[in-house]
Amino acid sequence: MGLAGNARLFRLRSGEIVVFAMRPLKRALLTGLLLYVLSFALASVNLKSPPSEPMRGYTCALLALFNPWDHDSLRTLRDGLRPAIEWIALALSGWINLVFLVSFSCIRWPRIFRGLRIAFLAMAPAPWIIFSFEGLYPREGYFMWVAGMALAFFSWSNGQNSVGEVRLSPKI
Repeated sequence: MGLAGNARLFRLRSGEIVVFAMRPLKRALLTGLLLYVLSFALASVNLKSPPSEPMRGYTCALLALFNPWDHDSLRTLRDGLRPAIEWIALALSGWINLVFLVSFSCIRWPRIFRGLRIAFLAMAPAPWIIFSFEGLYPREGYFMWVAGMALAFFSWSNGQNSVGEVRLSPKI
């Protein structure tokens, strides 16, 4: 019987033959994770006018994560609909990285993983609301960040990257 290089064959006491095959992680998943990590070092946003120094991805991530909980930011929620929308968009923008990281720790539970993947898709437009309200335009780091997360999320399909087990009963 021809087995792939990463497959292992075991014979049980009952006479059954069990084949364990570890399927390798897809290159797309690893590429997506690499793009995600590298995006934090690149320029992510700039002001439209006046031209300014670009803001790096890690700075954007930290600001989006912690600024919504600032005392002044919470106070602006009483000022009408626009500040409330901006606050919600900023909070969602900050949570995207958390959803991404938590989702990969929940891969063993496919329903949770799928739910977090859907949450990511729902949160993805939030940074564009911030770009519009704050007069920012996205740079290469932002696009690499989104592409890395999307590639990592959607290259992982349940069952394709896990250990496979096949049981063969002995012929009688």
